[in-house]
Amino acid sequence: MIKFAAFAAVITALAIPAPSVAHPGHGSHATILKYPPNGRLNEDWYDYREDIADADHDLSDDLRDARSRKAKRKAINRYSKEIIQARRKYERDRRD
Repeated sequence: MIKFAAFAAVITALAIPAPSVAHPGHGSHATILKYPPNGRLNEDWYDYREDIADADHDLSDDLRDARSRKAKRKAINRYSKEIIQARRKYERDRRD
């Protein structure tokens, strides 16, 4: 009976996925635009998408190099700030 309980505990542990520490999640950072709000694919839009791609690349590098939860959290926070800055820059450039 003890073997069955141990087996059941292992199966239960494998069936329930642990929360991912490496991924920031959908609610933890600013929304990334997939399409330009005005429908215009111009230089400002491509600059915005390049900023997002750079932030994604930096995040993957930082998470790969992180050795602690604190370092991972710091990388995620930096990513969120970069996304927000890119969005603000795009909005400012679009107004000008």
